[in-house]
Amino acid sequence: MATDPLLRQGPDSTDLVLRVGPAGPTWNALTSAGPALFIPLVLGVPTLLVAFCMALAGARASTVFAVWG
Repeated sequence: MATDPLLRQGPDSTDLVLRVGPAGPTWNALTSAGPALFIPLVLGVPTLLVAFCMALAGARASTVFAVWG
């Protein structure tokens, strides 16, 4: 609690906590959506690799796009 006698202390007072670092709506959205943004990257890279290999092997474009999609 505060030691300054001019500051209110007690159950009806509120503490204000400031944090250091990037802040703002964009940063908050990115940090809270981290796993939701990370999973498509983890799954998307191997999927694109498989689709690319299928295309090189001569698969039809519709099949490659179905795998990629």
